[in-house]
Amino acid sequence: MKNLFRAVRLVAQYRWSVVMATLCSLLIALTWGSNLAAVYPFVEVIFDGQTVSSWSTQQTAKLQTELAELGGQAEDNGQAEGNGQANIEGKPAADAELAPRDDVALMDAAALETAARREAILQRLRLHAAAQPWIDAYAPTTPFGTLAAVVAFVITMTVVRCVLLGMNMVLVTRVSQGVVFRLQNELFRSLLSSDLAELNRHGTGALASRVNYETTHIGSTVQTLIGRLLREPLKLATCVAGAALVNWRLLIVSLLVCPAAMFVLMRINQSIKQTTLRAMEGSAGLMNQLVQSLTYVKAIKSHNTEAPERRAVRETAAKLYQQQVRITWYDALLRGNNEVLGTGVVCLSLLAGGYLVLGEQTHIFGIRMSGSQMTFSTLVLFYGLLLGATDPLRKLGGVHMNIRLGALAADRLYAHLDCPRKIEEPKHPRALPGGPVDLSFQNVSFGYRSDQTVLDQINVDIYAGEHIAIVGANGSGKSTMMDLLPRFYDPREGEVLLDGISLKEYSVRDLRRYVTVVSQQAALFDDTIAKNIAYGCGSVDPERIRQAAEQSHALEFIEALPDGFDTKIGEHGNQLSGGQRQRLTLARAILRDSPLIVLDEATSQIDPESERLIHEALETFLQGRTALMITHRLSTLTLADRIIVMEQGKITGTGTHDELIRTSEAYRLLHQKQEIATKSIAA
Repeated sequence: MKNLFRAVRLVAQYRWSVVMATLCSLLIALTWGSNLAAVYPFVEVIFDGQTVSSWSTQQTAKLQTELAELGGQAEDNGQAEGNGQANIEGKPAADAELAPRDDVALMDAAALETAARREAILQRLRLHAAAQPWIDAYAPTTPFGTLAAVVAFVITMTVVRCVLLGMNMVLVTRVSQGVVFRLQNELFRSLLSSDLAELNRHGTGALASRVNYETTHIGSTVQTLIGRLLREPLKLATCVAGAALVNWRLLIVSLLVCPAAMFVLMRINQSIKQTTLRAMEGSAGLMNQLVQSLTYVKAIKSHNTEAPERRAVRETAAKLYQQQVRITWYDALLRGNNEVLGTGVVCLSLLAGGYLVLGEQTHIFGIRMSGSQMTFSTLVLFYGLLLGATDPLRKLGGVHMNIRLGALAADRLYAHLDCPRKIEEPKHPRALPGGPVDLSFQNVSFGYRSDQTVLDQINVDIYAGEHIAIVGANGSGKSTMMDLLPRFYDPREGEVLLDGISLKEYSVRDLRRYVTVVSQQAALFDDTIAKNIAYGCGSVDPERIRQAAEQSHALEFIEALPDGFDTKIGEHGNQLSGGQRQRLTLARAILRDSPLIVLDEATSQIDPESERLIHEALETFLQGRTALMITHRLSTLTLADRIIVMEQGKITGTGTHDELIRTSEAYRLLHQKQEIATKSIAA
């Protein structure tokens, strides 16, 4: 619940909306109670053929008669008490000890009760006296007129309540959706600033589920807290307060079923938490499977694995289905418990009140239940108010489940928001150099898991403006080594130095502007070609975008498209070929104009002619920059001043092509395989 309170604190941003919603809830409760109270004039006044004025006059006379009778009883009690005291005083001491002291105590209690009833009658007489002039002046003078006035009052109060309810719902939705909006933005900002290792551990679908599913649950809980949980209890309190004014003793008897209902509620609550948590995890897992399947739908179709994918999704969905059914069962139990509670309260009041009215009694089992004899009209009013209390009680049935869901969602959401970041910004970042400088890996070791070693004691110096090719078999650690440069990860041991200073002393944002990475998988968005080329460069002159496209040899196919640079390329750029996508990412790198360029198999999907043209462009573009090129292509090696060979996370060779052919067996094998592959393609 602590994390849910943290989320609810965001409501403070909308304090005036909350105040207005609270006021609306209070007025709704009052109009709800006033409509229920209208049953009293129907039964007591109108159906008895009276007007409000005649009824008030009759009630005044009745109260005065009761007051007179109580005055006589008080005199009798006082006389009896005096006689008893005289008898006691006139007897010997021995007989005085045997005096009926219990009788004296009972007479004292009767006198106190009579005084309390007398005060109650006097208060009602004062109320009638104050209201009589207003009733005579404004109340209808016929029974039908009185009926029309009551009906008009009920309709008016209903319309007012509907208007207030609409205002309340709009205000509550504004607050709850505002909380969702803020949480989604905060969570998305946190996700973008999270470590790649943390993001990869959860999966795309699970993280997308948190942005949508968890925040929606919290928003629903906030809406319940400041909407239903505020409005319905006020309605309930209005009805209960009205019933207490009618007969508070009878109300206490009616509430005897509440302890049993609370016990059932606590038992059900113990079964809810784990089921709800498993349902949330299952929903995130299903989302992850769907995103993964739709992302790689081409591979699924080409491998004829539709059936296994459908089976995997069906099994996850089936588990989620069972959990949701179980949650609904618990919800039904909670609602049923509240229904039984409301019905039990009403039935107990009906039995006890019916006994008092039909038997013309004021006591049950010797216990006083009414100050004066209850009439049929007061019983109907009491019964109507309790019936009115059952509606908010029923609407509160799902509140506990909703709050529990919100609490679990908040726990999952803040578990990510509170997760410490491994990639930390320095408190006093150093300024990055304006151009290429020396780069050094010193005793660098790294693993994605504590029991794994991907890079093992890497030591290499790269000089400013040098072009380095990095080769090696798949899994040798080439890409991982490059991921350390923009600080996607930090080394487990050792340091990466730029201009002799650890990368950890530079601002992460500045460092990632200094380093441009062009990977094998083109990172393109569902937007126009121009915006994809200028991505991350801010506002750019269209002519510069055109020049970058021309330099990457993308201009020819762009101008052939119907909308040119304004053509939308679809999700992941799926409306373009692989070679076209890579040329766009190269155009983006050219436009960024960073001093340090990382090319991770950046020309792997380009045809030989385009590759030749791009290499010509790169020869010009890479001048005056430090370039690190991960490649398997022989043609790319011609751009390198030096080649680094990697095997199983270690550097096993470094030098020029001719030097490595003589000294590195691993390089010779890679070179031979590439020559064979090139000849096969040419053939």
